[in-house]
Amino acid sequence: ADDLMHHIRLGRLDAVDEVNQRERYRHNKLFPPEKQTAVQRAEREVRVLRGQYAELRRSVREELDVSADMRQLHLAVMRMVGSVRAADAGARAAEEMALRERWRYEHAQGELQEIRGNIRVFCRVRKHVSSDPLGLVGAGQAACSFPMDDSVCVRDGDQRKTYHFDRVYDPTVTQSQVYSDVRPLVASAMEGFNVCVFAYGQTGSGKTYTMEGPVHDPGIHFRAVKDMFDYAHTRRSECTYQFTLSVLEIHNERVLDLLVDPRVAAERRKQKQDLPVKLDVVRGVTVEGLTAIPITTVDSMVGIIELAAGNRMIGVTQHNEHSSRSHLIVTLHCHGEQHSNGKKWYGKLHLVDLAGSERIPKAGVGAFERIEEAKHINKSLTALHDVFSALAQKEKHVPYRNSRLTMLLQDSLAGNSKVLMVVTVSPLAEDAKETLSSLTMAKRVKSIKLGGAKREVENKEYMAISEKHERRVEELRQRIGTLEAQLRNALGAAKASADDRSKRQTQDGRLRQEERKKWREERERLEQAKREAEDKASAYKSQLVRASASALPLDPREPA
Repeated sequence: ADDLMHHIRLGRLDAVDEVNQRERYRHNKLFPPEKQTAVQRAEREVRVLRGQYAELRRSVREELDVSADMRQLHLAVMRMVGSVRAADAGARAAEEMALRERWRYEHAQGELQEIRGNIRVFCRVRKHVSSDPLGLVGAGQAACSFPMDDSVCVRDGDQRKTYHFDRVYDPTVTQSQVYSDVRPLVASAMEGFNVCVFAYGQTGSGKTYTMEGPVHDPGIHFRAVKDMFDYAHTRRSECTYQFTLSVLEIHNERVLDLLVDPRVAAERRKQKQDLPVKLDVVRGVTVEGLTAIPITTVDSMVGIIELAAGNRMIGVTQHNEHSSRSHLIVTLHCHGEQHSNGKKWYGKLHLVDLAGSERIPKAGVGAFERIEEAKHINKSLTALHDVFSALAQKEKHVPYRNSRLTMLLQDSLAGNSKVLMVVTVSPLAEDAKETLSSLTMAKRVKSIKLGGAKREVENKEYMAISEKHERRVEELRQRIGTLEAQLRNALGAAKASADDRSKRQTQDGRLRQEERKKWREERERLEQAKREAEDKASAYKSQLVRASASALPLDPREPA
């Protein structure tokens, strides 16, 4: 810019000198005419060049002004970028703080339910859809009304009955709003509690929609897994989490693994294969041979759920073109470890989508298979009713073994757990009787008190005792095996000496009987010792869980 201004000043001096010489030529009388003509032509050219020069000067000045403005604009933009970065960092910090506060609040909600110890019940009335036989609401066709936020009134003819629950969702409530009330239980599973959320209701009332939901509006499954990963990310500086997922269905009282190749699943269903369900002294209810897949991202969980959904048994009824004909249990296992002290804990979240409860005549299908399915479904749901009734009346014997469904849910329903029941109902008048039946069952469940839930925290003393008894049981099993081998050898030797036994048939026969009797008595004694050892191990476990639970802190960041 300085060089340019210097050239402009030189140009001004040249212009002044040119004007002086032109004036001298103009007043010189002796200057020839042809020279004057040339001078005039040169003057015109000079005027043109002067105009171009003036235009160039204006352009240069404008460029200089624009350059200064650009510098100011650049500085302003840089200041703005700094402000945006600072605001973005503040927003991230505020978002993380808000997430921590939300989890603290939900932990407090979980502690409240832990103290109350009863099963929470939510009621959701599904939306009216175009596939309803009666169409949209009109002419008094709706059977449900909502006099208060926590109550639903059902009209069946001239009779009206009102039910009160922990939450009541009318048809306008969104999936996100429903999950916001489920979220505290997900936080509890992350902190080492056994949690069960199950959907109950008639066919077509919205159970699968609530639990799974469509891709554009997912249900509890997807949102729970996403929340778990968000929570693990928020607490990554304090502890480490690992997650595994298993999915099974109960179809016609047979347990099937859904996380297998579709061809394998179809073949197993065709052969009516069944996975054995066992009650382990240490691990509780287990399913032998059930696939458990580690999950590291939300996307990996989505693919696993899609595989399971493709393997699940569905059918067609009058109420639903894609009715679930089996009970689905999705289990998320959460293993946590504290960085500061190495403490470990284990949480489990059962997400259960029960098959639709309905009267067999309303199944609307004449096929024998569908009628058999309806019988098995209703039988297992009846067994679930019996368990709830026994728990509500605090009976000593609870019939968990009456069905595979209640056996698998025994861990969640036998206490030491947090349980949520989402009862889904239809808003239509023609479904009023099924709606009343579902709500009556939900009311009974709401009265059940399971006792305070306890965290599943690793206890070194308990583990030592458990390992000691497991070693003792293994020794007894080996001793039994040794005795059985000796017995087989003795019987083989007795068979090889058949000729000698024929001579001493009476005496040897008596000896063999006494020997067999002795082996049988020894085996029975060892079996009795084995049972006593297992009973003692179970008793030690109960005593240690009660003793350790009383001293555990409630702060989720400092698990005991």
